Amino acid sequence: MREIELLETLNAAVLRCINTNEVAIAFSGGLDSALITFLGKKRTRVRCYTVGVVNAEDLVWGAHAAHLLGVAHQRIELGEEEALALAKEFAKITGINSVLTLSYELPVFALLKLAGEMTIITGAGADELFGGYKRYLSMSPAELETNQKNDLEKAIREREIERQIAAKFGKQICTPYMDESIVRFAFSLPFEEKISGGRRKIILRECAKIAGVPQEIYEKEKKAAQYSSGIYKVLKKRLDL
Repeated sequence: MREIELLETLNAAVLRCINTNEVAIAFSGGLDSALITFLGKKRTRVRCYTVGVVNAEDLVWGAHAAHLLGVAHQRIELGEEEALALAKEFAKITGINSVLTLSYELPVFALLKLAGEMTIITGAGADELFGGYKRYLSMSPAELETNQKNDLEKAIREREIERQIAAKFGKQICTPYMDESIVRFAFSLPFEEKISGGRRKIILRECAKIAGVPQEIYEKEKKAAQYSSGIYKVLKKRLDL
C-alpha cells in the first residue's frame, strides 16, 4: 500500500532528525506536526511548543492535541509588543518585511530563540507536497504539480534562512517532510491521492490513521498557522517596517 510506504519513508526521515535524547517540535496541533510528533516520540523525548498571541486558537488546540498524543507541551504566549519585537528582529536579520511571511515564520523564530532543546523539528513542506493549501482544490493535475513545485522552491529558500538563524542560536532545525525521499515520493503520487472530493492531504491523513494518531487530530481541518496563531492579525494591524 502506498500509505504504508509513505509512513515508513516519513518515519525514517523523522529518525534522521533525531540525534539527541530530546527534541523540540514546532506544534500547532494539526495533522503535519502531530504525525511527526507521534513518530518522533517512539525514539526520543519530545516537547511540543505552540506559539501564539494571547488567547489564540492554536494555544488552546495545541495543548489539547499534545494531551491526546501523550507528549510534553509548552505554550509560548506572546503579547502584541513581544510579537512586534520578534517580527522586527527577524526582519532585521533576514531583510524580509512581508507581513504574511513574517507571520508564519515568527513561531519558528520564537522557538529557535526560546526553546531549551538544541534540535527543532518542524512540519514545513507537508502543505506544498501533499496538497494542503485551499487554493489547490480548484486546480487541474497539471496546475497542481506546477504550483507545488513553485511553492516547494519557495519553502526551500525559507528553510535555508531558518537554518542560518538556528546556527546563530547554536541550534539545528530539521524538516522531515522536505527530506529528499519524501519529495520524490510526493511527486510520484497521482492527483487524487492528495486531493479529492474537497479533501486535502488524503494520503497523509491515511498515514496518520495507520500510525495511530487520534482521529480527532488527523480529521481536523485547521486554519493556516499564521491565522490560527493570531500573529498575522497583530502584525497586519501594528507593524510598520
